[in-house]
Amino acid sequence: MGIDRELVDLIKTVKFESKHILTRSEIYRFGIDTRSMIETGWNVETAQRAVIRKFAMMKQGDGRSFRAMEWRLYCESRDRARLMFLREFEADAAVTSTIAMTAGSDKPPAFGRYPARLGAFEAWTAVMTANEVKALFAVPRLQIGESASVVEGPPSQSMFEIETGGLETAWMQLAATCATAPGVAARAAASAASGPIPHIVPPSESFAAPSPGWGAFVPK
Repeated sequence: MGIDRELVDLIKTVKFESKHILTRSEIYRFGIDTRSMIETGWNVETAQRAVIRKFAMMKQGDGRSFRAMEWRLYCESRDRARLMFLREFEADAAVTSTIAMTAGSDKPPAFGRYPARLGAFEAWTAVMTANEVKALFAVPRLQIGESASVVEGPPSQSMFEIETGGLETAWMQLAATCATAPGVAARAAASAASGPIPHIVPPSESFAAPSPGWGAFVPK
């Protein structure tokens, strides 16, 4: 199966009454799952404020580390939504990045030029109309582009793709909740007045939660 013997060596160090949850880096290094990127579908969560969430992890360099990423889609009114993209911040990198998302030939979401810092994460947000959201799930994959500028040297550009599986169903559920919930207009106005970042659970808590399972979890 191509599994690295290092996994066997690790197993020998774990006592029978204990356990060791494999990290994504270990899963990659041991040859269990060598995909450079893993991702979940788009799913609705209603624990606090209703939101659509998608998680992904992307290999950095030789696979010794993976960067966690998340997309959140909020419904702020019947015809208005807010898309947020969060990812782990590279503390040692003196880089200024801009993010773009495209869905085929349609107009891309207009993310802010500079991200906000949320603990160990940086976040970009974009306000979208309902029709612009529908354009996202009209295609099977979305393209995410990054332009990074460093203090010394030329800027670099990179791109990757994410799947839209589950987004249409999730949006229908979220839009129905947004349209019927009391006080939607007031919350939307308050959100717009408070700035680009809605009140959310800190990303570190989201990624630490067991539900996404970024250790031994291997998405289909």
